[in-house]
Amino acid sequence: MAVKQTHNMKPLVVLGAGSWGTALSLHLARNGNQVKLWSFDKNVYQQMKDTGENQSFLPGMPLPSHLVPYHDLEALFQDPFEDILIAVPSFAFASTLEKIAPYTTPETRILWATKGVSEEGALLHTLIQAKGYKHFGLLSGPSFA
Repeated sequence: MAVKQTHNMKPLVVLGAGSWGTALSLHLARNGNQVKLWSFDKNVYQQMKDTGENQSFLPGMPLPSHLVPYHDLEALFQDPFEDILIAVPSFAFASTLEKIAPYTTPETRILWATKGVSEEGALLHTLIQAKGYKHFGLLSGPSFA
């Protein structure tokens, strides 16, 4: 299978390096995208950096060189990026939006692959709208299991 070459594109940011976020990142990278994968957990980040795979959540799946792990949000957003895909657990969705607020604008395009509702019972799109984002969408489908 040939991989599209998109070296001139800005990288995609994936927030959440659990099994779902890592699997989506691998898919995006295998389709030729540059991907920045953020892990809240410093140990998971370090493991990905040291071993070249996410042994905690998706062992045996090597990360391509154009899929780069991050833990520090400031470093993650230091360079321009294309879009954001949020793949964190629903209980962390609102706090993740808070964390990225200094690095985004209402024009930032956000897609999320988080299922469920916030800890307060809010639908996730209402949290996105409350932050003023104009361009957003939901990736949904069968469960990752």
